[in-house]
Amino acid sequence: MDTIVFRRDRLTWLLYALLSYYAYMQAIVSPALNFLGDEIALSFSVRGLHATAFAAGMMSAGLLGERATARWGRPRVLWIGGAGMALGALILIAGRSAPVTLAATLIMGLIGSFTLVVIQSALSDHHGERRAVALTESNVAAVLFAALAPFAVSAAEAVNLGWRAGLIAGMVVFGGLYGFGRALPLPRAQNAESDPVSASPTRLPRTFWLIWFAAFFGVSTEWATIFWSGEFLEAAAGVSTTDASALLGVFFLMMMTGRIVGSRLSGRIDPIRLIVFSQALAIFGLTIFWLAPARELMFAGYILAGLGIANFYPLALVIGVNSAPAHSDLASARMSFASGSAIFVAPIILGSVADMSGIQTAIGIAPVLVLLAMLAALSSWALRSR
Repeated sequence: MDTIVFRRDRLTWLLYALLSYYAYMQAIVSPALNFLGDEIALSFSVRGLHATAFAAGMMSAGLLGERATARWGRPRVLWIGGAGMALGALILIAGRSAPVTLAATLIMGLIGSFTLVVIQSALSDHHGERRAVALTESNVAAVLFAALAPFAVSAAEAVNLGWRAGLIAGMVVFGGLYGFGRALPLPRAQNAESDPVSASPTRLPRTFWLIWFAAFFGVSTEWATIFWSGEFLEAAAGVSTTDASALLGVFFLMMMTGRIVGSRLSGRIDPIRLIVFSQALAIFGLTIFWLAPARELMFAGYILAGLGIANFYPLALVIGVNSAPAHSDLASARMSFASGSAIFVAPIILGSVADMSGIQTAIGIAPVLVLLAMLAALSSWALRSR
């Protein structure tokens, strides 16, 4: 693998930028709703339903993405997905009632996530044996722009442009990317059929489905930690809401750092080894975060957890596509379904546990989820070896 040079050409940069656009628009929904919810009097439970709607759309795209690319081709699905994300954002900006804003986030999750499916599979096929570097690098930029989204909304409010300017900025960026990249050809799927509608269904290997579960439990941990760690820090460490938000920013910074390191190592070390190491680091960090008697130790565990959690999804995606390289669209779509499913259920489950047994018990579920992800990864590794 080391003998093959990794080249970042115009298509690579375009796909990196489109993934950053997707991550930014996904992340900006929550801070935007803090302002929109006050304007149109949305309850907290209804605001939470918007994240559920986005995740439901993402799950649907994960089930339909491969069929869409087979029927209409990658380029069309890529740009329709990006335009759908912008359309959903426009409806959200104009929405004055809960049904409209919920429909907007569903559109963003469903149509927008077709872009995610194509980005992942196109990067994989474009870079072949060096796909591990491309897929992990692309997620470095994604987590950076996801972290910037709340600041964009706050900054727009601070300079009296209004929170909607943050969403409009994302739409303008997509327009620029379309102008820059609409003529660039995308790699053709390796299993492209002349009549995709009548093609026989593809069965992904058992190694893929084991790593699928590793992705599901890994993304569940990521979103549960992001969603509930602030509440836990306030309750267990006695920090203020402002300080808890700042520490969440540090967590995102550690995730970005972890992905940078992962992207450098993925070209030299087997991704299955890297993901198991990342899982072990996350278990160690989350356990300290959960049980540490001192705030300093708790913060240290939080940082270690961010470094470990960072590469759960990128590496699982690499391993999953490597297990079925001739069916990258299908593998990418199913991995997107795993991510959407995790985002859909994990925060709700931990929230229910927190209501019944307290936030301390709920956070204790996080290292258990990582342990389940590690068992799935190790099982995939063992099956692949045999």
